Amino acid sequence: MSSETSVDQRTRRNFLLSTATGALGCLAGCNSINGSSTGSATDSQESIPRAIGQRGWLQLGGGSENLAYRPEGSAPRAEVETVWTADTSQRVATNPAVARETVFVASYDGKLRALDEKDGDTKWSSALSSQRTYVRSSPAVVGDLVCAGSQDGGVRAYSTQDGEHKWTALPSQRFVGGITVSENRLYVGSIGEGAALYAIDSDDGSVQWQEPLEGGTSTAPAVTEETVFVGGIGSPLRALNTDTGKQRWQYTSADRASFEGAPAVDEALVYVTSTDGKLHAISRDTGDRSWMVDVPQQTGSSVAVADGSAFVLDYAGTIRAFATEDGSQQWSVETKSPFARDDPAVVRDTVYVGAFDGVVYGLNVEDGSVRWQYDTGSPAIWGSPVPVNGTVYVGDADGTVYALAEA
Repeated sequence: MSSETSVDQRTRRNFLLSTATGALGCLAGCNSINGSSTGSATDSQESIPRAIGQRGWLQLGGGSENLAYRPEGSAPRAEVETVWTADTSQRVATNPAVARETVFVASYDGKLRALDEKDGDTKWSSALSSQRTYVRSSPAVVGDLVCAGSQDGGVRAYSTQDGEHKWTALPSQRFVGGITVSENRLYVGSIGEGAALYAIDSDDGSVQWQEPLEGGTSTAPAVTEETVFVGGIGSPLRALNTDTGKQRWQYTSADRASFEGAPAVDEALVYVTSTDGKLHAISRDTGDRSWMVDVPQQTGSSVAVADGSAFVLDYAGTIRAFATEDGSQQWSVETKSPFARDDPAVVRDTVYVGAFDGVVYGLNVEDGSVRWQYDTGSPAIWGSPVPVNGTVYVGDADGTVYALAEA
């Protein structure tokens, strides 16, 4: 556990930060965040307590559709403080998974760790490969297994209870993207020579099918009952049959840009960003474009989709909300620092993001006004905040994992 002194110092610094004046977000406009703002008067509600083990956030994007949205559940809406920190010693560039009162996190020291959701103590840790290697594949939980990939160790599965290694799939392949779980299958893409999208049986790690991906993919596919949606590095967005991997359709951007952010899919549309600064909404059934808008900065952001809005980040440090019906911009807010590989997540009426200056934000989904912001003191937030059980879990560039809850 990290020292109590460092937690107290951060708490005092963020109390001062919370009293500073700042700009509110505005409808269809763009404002910069210079301090913390209180949002509307309706924000004054009873504090949200931590609820250990109440719900899970099992994978990147929260579920197989990658919507990163929970209409139910609880997460901080008012000013936060550090409940605990845990040191992994190397950069955490992945998103935590939360299940069974445990926070699972992978870091650049090549290890997968299981942290106690209550206090951050390490329950167990396991090496994801035979040698120390960067891990950028966010863990995913399926049943009583937690799975993650590495750049030189394939995909590995461990017991959530004690970290016992259960199986390894595709040890010669390089995996840097997230794993998507649907039913008893893992869908995950590789990069480099022989890059492909794989469907892996979660029981024993056997490969059910594979489909070549030109350039490979560094993100997690979105999965429905019948279709897997996956983009890639220098390749189109493709819709594949979940049972066979056979292509249903493909969609190519006008400038042949890459689709490097994780796609999200709702009842009608697939939402995905492209590296030329576009947000696309595509029919999930036919692959026809419904609408396309400028972001307008370059982005590798995944899309969070919540109650009629699609939220996207860009490399310049702006978060934007677009109407899912027609792509019209609802609001935008500039932070003081760029977003790196960060993706937004939404619980009820708050959207959560982390920036490259080490600050984590909670924003009002209606207008982008700041509910709270917290300076971790880190050089950068590389993974994405996971809001669940009255807590936000997030890792930073220094290798520290934070549990943040309302003060």
